[in-house]
Order: sequence, then structure tokens, then C-alpha cells
Amino acid sequence: MNTELMKAYSEYAIRMLIVYIGIAALLLGIGALIWQFIHYLQYAVWKPLPLMTFMPEKIRLWVQYPSSWIGLSQILRNIFEFVPASLAMILFGIMLVGRKKKLDALKSKYSSDTGVKVEDIEI
Repeated sequence: MNTELMKAYSEYAIRMLIVYIGIAALLLGIGALIWQFIHYLQYAVWKPLPLMTFMPEKIRLWVQYPSSWIGLSQILRNIFEFVPASLAMILFGIMLVGRKKKLDALKSKYSSDTGVKVEDIEI
């Protein structure tokens, strides 16, 4: 197998992995919204899921109780406390899934250059 084909396959595999991660993030965001909606229907109380909920403890503690970079911590606290995690996951997923156009362009470029479809390459 020539080096250019191997490079094409590895680029394709990495980009495909990014697209799958984007799909997972999109589904997690939609799932979080559905969970919040079901909770609301059951208890008539909207359960917020801010980004701060999913931050690592070290970052969360620094943002809430900064010892330096106080202005930056205030900006991040406002973002992490007020942006819903479901919205962030959905937007992140859309951004990664949007890279599928580049994936399709990569497939067609290497297919036209070499005459071999990237999907047909076996390792």
C-alpha cells in the first residue's frame, strides 16, 4: 500500500471519529433536554443543568473561589452558570458534524487522484 493512500486513510479515519464524537455530543444534548422536559412534566419545576455542573472540580473551585485572575474567573463563572449544558452540547455536536463536508471533500479528492475509494482500503 502506498504512503499517500495510507495518509488518506488515516485522515479519513480521524475525521470520521470527529464526526461520530459530534453525533454523540448532539444526542447527549438532546437527551439532556428531553430529561429536563420529562422532569418538568412530572414535578412542574424546571431542573437547570448549567455547564458548571459538568466542569472538573479543580476548575469549578477556581472559578467559584479565585485567588488570581479574578476578572477571568468572573467571566467564566457567568458563562458556566448561565449557559445550559444541553445547548453547549448541541452546538458542539453541530460544529463537529458540520465537518462532514470536509470529510466528503477529502474522500472525493483522494478517490479522483488515486482511483481508489477510501472506504475500500483495508489495513
